[in-house]
Amino acid sequence: MSKPLYIHDCDKCLFLEHSHNYDLYCCSNEVIARFGNEPHEYIAAPIAVHLSPVLKIALDMAIAKKLI
Repeated sequence: MSKPLYIHDCDKCLFLEHSHNYDLYCCSNEVIARFGNEPHEYIAAPIAVHLSPVLKIALDMAIAKKLI
């Protein structure tokens, strides 16, 4: 298991691993990817987006249309 490279100050988050220059976490109903030490240097998404087939379709369509 790897160790986090970046500061993450939420004691509720569970560190998963460091991968592709991101520290990956799970917290409540979100997954988090931290890419720096500054408070704003992370991205997060609700787990439901990844678990729901219909939301996955919507996400894939938005990416294909370059909306996100």
